[in-house]
Order: sequence, then C-alpha cells, then structure tokens
Amino acid sequence: MTVGQRIVVCDKTGNEYRCVLGGFTAESVSAVIEDVSRNASEPSYYATVYQACPKSDKMDSIVQKAVELGVSEIVAFMSSRCVVRYDEKDFEKKLARWQKIAAEAAKQSGRGRIPAVRRLGSLKEAVLEINERG
Repeated sequence: MTVGQRIVVCDKTGNEYRCVLGGFTAESVSAVIEDVSRNASEPSYYATVYQACPKSDKMDSIVQKAVELGVSEIVAFMSSRCVVRYDEKDFEKKLARWQKIAAEAAKQSGRGRIPAVRRLGSLKEAVLEINERG
C-alpha cells in the first residue's frame, strides 16, 4: 500500500470508514476518514443459530456457512443425542477455533461485524434462552 491510496476500514460493529492512507511507521498506519457508512453487506435482521455439537469437524463448516449467510450469533450446545462429548477444556478450545472461523468467514463475506460463537450446556438451556428472547 502507498500513501494516498484509498481503503475501507471496518470497526466490527457494522460501520465502514472510507479512508485515505496518510503515512506509515514501523508501529502504525495513519489515515484520514473521508466517509462513514453502515456496511452494506451486513443484514438488517438479527438471527441466532442454535446448533447441537456434531461429530468430527462438521461444526467448522456450519459456523462458516452460517456467518456467510448473515447469522448474527451461533450458540453451540450438547444434547443427549450428541455423539461427541467435550469436557470444559476441549469445549473452550473448540469455541476459540469456531470464533476464528467466524472471523475469517466474516472477512471473506465483507461483513461489518464478526458474529459471536458461544456455548450453552444443554438443549434445555437453549430452549429456555429461546423462550426468554420471545
């Protein structure tokens, strides 16, 4: 990139900043904001996917495709029918991996926010949360 080049910067909350690069140092980049707008790729709705944990690496694809389709949040949970069983440590590692996949899918799709990936302990908790949201 060069000084004077135009770029678009996202703030992860759905805003886009059209900027002109001003200068570079070893530790920083400066730019002048010319325009601020809402990200056109970000959907106007808020959708949450509740997903029981599948076996193998299928959740990786589910997270990626859900983010590409415009989902705002993905909630993983365990149910009695889940083949895979994660302990606390494994689940935390998986969540970190899925959050990374969500970030990459959001970048690839030109989204203005990175959807959250979180977990609940059971199907019962998921149903209670859905009912509370109305």
